[in-house]
Amino acid sequence: MKPSRFTRASVAISSKRSFDWVGLLKILPPAIAQYPRDGRFLYWFGRVQEEAVEFDKARAEYEKAIQADPNYLRPYIRLAELDFRSNDVPSARKRLDEALSVDSASSDIANEVGETFLRMGETNRAVTAFRAALAVDRSNPDARLNLAGHFIGTRQFSEALEELNEMIAAGVASPKVRLLQASAMIGVGEAEDRKSTRLN
Repeated sequence: MKPSRFTRASVAISSKRSFDWVGLLKILPPAIAQYPRDGRFLYWFGRVQEEAVEFDKARAEYEKAIQADPNYLRPYIRLAELDFRSNDVPSARKRLDEALSVDSASSDIANEVGETFLRMGETNRAVTAFRAALAVDRSNPDARLNLAGHFIGTRQFSEALEELNEMIAAGVASPKVRLLQASAMIGVGEAEDRKSTRLN
C-alpha cells in the first residue's frame, strides 16, 4: 500500500515541543524520496543540517524547499537568519520582505518575520510585520505582545497600553501581560507627572 502523506515523518516534523534531530535525520530522507516536492520535508532536512552546523548544506535544502513550494514560507525566514549571521543584511532583509509579501503568509509567519527583523535591529520593518500579523488575525497574542514590548522599549507607553488592554479584553491575561500592562500604565503616569511639573 502506498504510504499516506501523513506518515511518521509528517507527524514528527509537526511536533514543536520535542525534537529528536537524530531521529529526523533518519526518517526524512525516505520521506523526501517519496515526496520530493514537499517543501516541509526539505525545510526540516535543512533544519537538521543547520543544527549540525552544516550551514551551506542547510542553505541548499532551504533553497530546494522554496523551489518545491514557494508558498511554504519558513525557509525564507531561516535563509534570512543565515544571511544575517553572515553579515549580509540586504539579503536577509530581502528574504523577509519576500516572505511578508506572499499572499499565503499566515499571522504566525508574519510574526516570525517581525521577530527576525527585531533581532536584526530593523525595528520599523518589525512593527510592519507585527501589524501585518494582526491584520490577518487580530487574536494573535504573540504578535500583539511583541508589538506592546516594542512600544514599551521605545517609551511609547500609550500605544503599548492600547495593545495590552485589547489582549486582556480578549481574555489573554497572563502574568507577563499584566506585568507589561503595569509597566505601560506607570510609563503613562510618569509622562503625565512630567507634563504637570512643566506646567506648574
